[in-house]
Amino acid sequence: MIDGLDVDKRALKNRVKESLARLERENYVARQGDTYSFLTDEEQEIAQEIARTPIDNAQVIESIKKRLFDSIYIARKLNRGANDFPFDRYVDGSIHGGSMGGMELCVATMASDLGRADDTELALASSGKAIVVLSDEEDYWETLVNAAKIRKYAKTRNLQELQPSTRQIVESKIREAAHNEKEADTLLSEAVLHARCAVDSRMVEVRATKPAQVFEQVLAQLCDVVFEKAGYIGAPVTSDSDIRSTLAGNVQVGLDGMDAGNTRALKEIEDYLKVQHQRHLDTAMGDIQRQYQQRPFGWREVDIANVVAQLVVEQRAQVLFGGQTVQANDSRMVALLRKDADKAQVRLRMRMSDRLLRATGELMRDLFDLKTVPSNEDKLVAELKERLEDLREACLAIARDYYTGIKPAYPYPGEDECEKMRSEVVDVLKDQSDSEAFLTTFTKHEDRLLDAKEDFDKVVEFFESNQRTAFDHAKDFLSRTEGIEYAFDDIPNAVENVAKVREILKDPKPYGRIKDLQPLMAPVKEDIKKHLGIRRNEFLCRIENDLQDLRKQAESQEGFVKQAKDAIADANTRYESFKNRAHGVQSLNELNALAANWENWIVAATNKIYDAVDEARMRMDNERRTTEVTSTGEVVKKISNKGAASSAPVPASKPQRKIKTVRRVDLAKPSRLLSAEDVERYVDDLRSRLMQELAANDEIRIN
Repeated sequence: MIDGLDVDKRALKNRVKESLARLERENYVARQGDTYSFLTDEEQEIAQEIARTPIDNAQVIESIKKRLFDSIYIARKLNRGANDFPFDRYVDGSIHGGSMGGMELCVATMASDLGRADDTELALASSGKAIVVLSDEEDYWETLVNAAKIRKYAKTRNLQELQPSTRQIVESKIREAAHNEKEADTLLSEAVLHARCAVDSRMVEVRATKPAQVFEQVLAQLCDVVFEKAGYIGAPVTSDSDIRSTLAGNVQVGLDGMDAGNTRALKEIEDYLKVQHQRHLDTAMGDIQRQYQQRPFGWREVDIANVVAQLVVEQRAQVLFGGQTVQANDSRMVALLRKDADKAQVRLRMRMSDRLLRATGELMRDLFDLKTVPSNEDKLVAELKERLEDLREACLAIARDYYTGIKPAYPYPGEDECEKMRSEVVDVLKDQSDSEAFLTTFTKHEDRLLDAKEDFDKVVEFFESNQRTAFDHAKDFLSRTEGIEYAFDDIPNAVENVAKVREILKDPKPYGRIKDLQPLMAPVKEDIKKHLGIRRNEFLCRIENDLQDLRKQAESQEGFVKQAKDAIADANTRYESFKNRAHGVQSLNELNALAANWENWIVAATNKIYDAVDEARMRMDNERRTTEVTSTGEVVKKISNKGAASSAPVPASKPQRKIKTVRRVDLAKPSRLLSAEDVERYVDDLRSRLMQELAANDEIRIN
């Protein structure tokens, strides 16, 4: 009670609290918030049992960790701009969750040595980390200890077996524990708001209205210390598409207030690659990712990939896969910088000498007839590869279109030149995986490449100009004049001109002589055209005369004219066919072939007449004709095979007649007759030869 109005109310309030706290410790009263209740004897007994229940500090610390980092401040990474910096969370030295290898956020409770340390000790202990010492003005510790004891005690009692009064007391205590835990949350929040903070060996003052802000502020200050090079990323990216844009040469500019783009980050990684190069050490892209995600960098994986991509584009580094250089425009590049980083090697790019680049450019101008070449090293290499590949494909296309299959009598020229060009290009492209070796090989092959290209250009011109058409016409000309030296002695210079045309087509490099083909062929074609007309008329007269002779031959077969004419019933049709074909022939060789076919047909037709007549005569000789008068007086003629009704033995068949066909041209030898005596001698000689042929055969047929 208050003795007077001038009493010190604050001091009185503190004395009352101390008295209530003593009563609570001695288990005479129970507290829920600001409400205190006196305990019965049974309640005091249970309260004493709870007070004697042992509790490990680790249990309380575990409870504090969960309340601080699963409720008050749940972030796992500190977000600053485009970056997310991981940090590990500790309470009294005990980590909460798994380690992320990031910054250290340490919370010290009133039960720890750090919680009782002065500012100097606290600052020294915070080297490289952030320490938040919870205020001891709020007794969150005893509140959590009491809650922990109650819950542990409750687990040792089977509520269903307890007396109703006892069960009611225990259930009340469980509710008290829940209230204590809820109260502890509030006390912990206040303890964080009024905490002492130290960051990297110095005390810091934090002004915050929410507990989470305390942690964010100390982590932000720690981040500036631990990840001191995080700001090197001045042009952050977010996705693979941004990296592809960088690889395409579209480099982002830096953010306002920062260094130009990623300049410092580029230099950092380039310097690292220089050290690795000096030590002759291989550097995996995965190692670069891991190194620069850790302190003091804290760069994001996508930003690291983008920085390396920028180094590649600027020709300061190169990425290798399987020992082969991967170009910036390669579709695999982004994956090798990120998800497949451990499969790729990153190497310092050694710039090629200006002399080599200059020599390459000059040779490219000469070889491909270019006015300008790229000044960028990578673009120069890329264009050279593309042009050599196109040249190789051109060689393969010409070979496929004109030099495959059975080799003709007069093949197109340039096959060797085409193969030589392809071979030279392939020799250079073998070193394309190493840009410097590629350009070196290219320049070393300068003379061979230029010589091969000069010859190949003539081959290309041959096929793309009218030279090929002239060549084809000449081949057709030779096929139509084949054997002209035997058939056309009376055509002036024909044989000589044909020989020259044949010589040009056989020339492995006829390009300069193609223009001579038409002047050589034109007069021969004109003469052949005239002679072809004469020979065609001669052939038409001949086949007409032969047809008339064939008909006369059939009509001369007395007694068997019908059979003879039937044997050559198709003579008119054949004659018309040969006549039409004769009008369509384009060369003397075609006409000669047609004449030979006609002669063969005439011989066959004549033989058909003879065979038909012989067959009819033989059939007549074997037939027996009789005349009978029937009972009605009708006269009937009967034909039967001789000996059909006779029982006489059948005589043996006669042997097949030996027949020989003789051509008239073979009988009538060329001769000059000037007198009657010459005629007699010629006829006697003809008779003698005919008798000789007949003596050796049963029959001779003259066609």
